[in-house]
Amino acid sequence: MGMTGRDGGKRAQVGALMELYGDQVMRLCLVSLRDWHLAQDACQETFFRAWKHYDRFRFESSEKTWLMRIAVNVCRDMQKARWYRQGRDALPLPDTAALVQEDFLPGPVTEVVMSLPEKYRLPLLLFYVHGMKGHEIARVLGISYPAVLTRLKRGRELTRQRMEEGGAKE
Repeated sequence: MGMTGRDGGKRAQVGALMELYGDQVMRLCLVSLRDWHLAQDACQETFFRAWKHYDRFRFESSEKTWLMRIAVNVCRDMQKARWYRQGRDALPLPDTAALVQEDFLPGPVTEVVMSLPEKYRLPLLLFYVHGMKGHEIARVLGISYPAVLTRLKRGRELTRQRMEEGGAKE
């Protein structure tokens, strides 16, 4: 079965996106799911969906924003799955802080941020690690710009508070 010129072009485009943003998508999935193997699956599914739906991309946002939105949706789909919730109760959470450490903040800060609820953890990651602007984060997370600002502010406050109290708490 041969590949048409259009499919080949789409494949090349998504391949280029994978080269550019693969590590960032993986990091986002890891922070969201807190499990290396699930994050790998989510990253793969993200790029599969990007390839499958690339012809629908309307360039209303950057490709990075579009990919991150797909990744967030994939992670949310996985978190909603019954097997995910049951498995999470049975397994201890791995130390994912070390895996995002190199691009984030000094050790204790990363550990505290990783212990925050996802609604604060993801905006902080997208802002500080991925360098995204507030309006891009809003598109990725599917929330309003003011909600992004509120979550960033509250995430910083919680981080500061937990640092003063002595570290990460689930």
